[in-house]
Amino acid sequence: MKLLIFTLFLSFAAYPCSNLKDHLGEHKLHLSETFPTNQKTLFEWLSQTPKIARWLGNFESHRISPDPKNPYGVGHIRKVEAPLVGITEETITLSHFPDQIQYKVTKSKLMNTHLGDMCLSSLGPKKTLLTWTISFNSNYFYAKFVHLYLKLMLKRLKYNLST
Repeated sequence: MKLLIFTLFLSFAAYPCSNLKDHLGEHKLHLSETFPTNQKTLFEWLSQTPKIARWLGNFESHRISPDPKNPYGVGHIRKVEAPLVGITEETITLSHFPDQIQYKVTKSKLMNTHLGDMCLSSLGPKKTLLTWTISFNSNYFYAKFVHLYLKLMLKRLKYNLST
C-alpha cells in the first residue's frame, strides 16, 4: 500500500504545469534540468531580467509589470537584440511564484506563435527540477538552433547557481 501511495505521489508531482493544448506551434521543445538550489532562487533566476541576462544573453527590461509588488510578473516585457535575429520581445502572461512562469513572444522576425512554460518542482532543500516547454513556428534550422542554444544555456545557468 505504501508503494502505491508513493507511486501516485510521484506521478502527481511530475504532472506538468503547462497545458499542451495551448502550445500551438509546430516545433515543440521539452527541456528538463535539475538545479542545485531551492525553488525560490531558481524562480528568481528565471524571472528577473538582470539575472536572465547573466545566463541567457543580452536581455533587458522593456516595460515593467503594472503590479508594483511584482515588477517582473504578468505584463512585464523583456527584450533581446541579436545580430541577424533583430529584436525579440517576450511578454510574461502567467507568474505563479515559485512554481510557474509563462511567456509568449510578442515580437520576432524569425518565429511566431511562441509560447513558453517554465515549471519548477522542489526535489529537496537544495534541489529543484525545471521543466521548460516551448512551442513556436519557424523554419527547421532555426528551431534546431534554439533547442541547442537553450540546452547549452541551461548548463550555463546550472554552473552559475553551483558557484
